[in-house]
Amino acid sequence: MLEEWHAHPDSRVRDTTASGMGKKWQCLEYIITTAGTDAENKPCYKDDLFFKQILDGSITQDDIFVMIREIDDDDDPHDLSCWPKANPFFRNNSDYGQTLFETVKGEHDVAYNSGDPDKIREFLIKRMNRWQSDSENKYMSGCMEKVKALKVSREEFAALTRGTAGHYGFDLGKTLDLSGVAYVTLLEDGRLAVSVHGFMPQDRATEHEHSDRVPYRHWAADGWATLTPGSVTDNRYVEQWIYDKSQDCQWSIDEVDYPCPMSPRSTP
Repeated sequence: MLEEWHAHPDSRVRDTTASGMGKKWQCLEYIITTAGTDAENKPCYKDDLFFKQILDGSITQDDIFVMIREIDDDDDPHDLSCWPKANPFFRNNSDYGQTLFETVKGEHDVAYNSGDPDKIREFLIKRMNRWQSDSENKYMSGCMEKVKALKVSREEFAALTRGTAGHYGFDLGKTLDLSGVAYVTLLEDGRLAVSVHGFMPQDRATEHEHSDRVPYRHWAADGWATLTPGSVTDNRYVEQWIYDKSQDCQWSIDEVDYPCPMSPRSTP
């Protein structure tokens, strides 16, 4: 039996167990797991993709029994009606089913109301059984603790940067990609101050929350992002954001940069 297969960084334990199965009659390999993080590097996720091919009939493998309980790719994790797909007990009106539902509902509310990406990922993994491409081997992973140590509060950042001159950079999307603008300035003590703001269409916020695993609506309510009306990002809001920041004397403009599609370098 192999439990919590998603937590294994490689297949060594399973390979060792499987190598001895041919020496005994009627061996049975039993694996139970939820989804997990770091999908692109986990052997469990590769198995997940293989087993789904068995379920959809594209591969025939009569000696493997597969059962996967998860919400579908196009399901909204805020839609309670899809939760029984990953939690079959919710279809039962028993006391246990009701108690479990209230527990999961509470975890959902805490995760999304807090806007904490870690809590949201944990909810999607453990309660919706959705894999997260949250690799610990990404480029920034080795220095994220140092970056977090330099973080300051919103109020302290405003005090440190008020009246400073710096560089604005922006990149524009429409429907699939977000638009974003960043401000960077060099402080007197040698530190770089960086602020980033995102923009996305209001009508696609829920879709992006599901696909990107990010609580955009909560970020917008807290002032970290802007939801523009309609289903296509209105990039006039990006220009207005830069204008407002310079007009209220918070940050002045040394330069505004935009990635030119004809060149790999930014142009003013």
